[in-house]
Amino acid sequence: MGMNVWGANPTQKRRDKLYIIAEILDIAKDGVLKTQIMYRANLSFTQLNDYLEFMLKVNLIDRIVERDKEIY
Repeated sequence: MGMNVWGANPTQKRRDKLYIIAEILDIAKDGVLKTQIMYRANLSFTQLNDYLEFMLKVNLIDRIVERDKEIY
């Protein structure tokens, strides 16, 4: 059986917000750059900024500036 483009559940074509937030948290658990989150979570720049803004506001994630780079 081949891979399908929608992941493990072919009937669920869209990820809900909670799933995306959990995915961002998993990606960022060891500290990553914003672009790494964007590519690994398959989000647009605008979508990522919206999620990070929300997550920072409710203290789900931290932003640390190191050597002029933002680490999440």
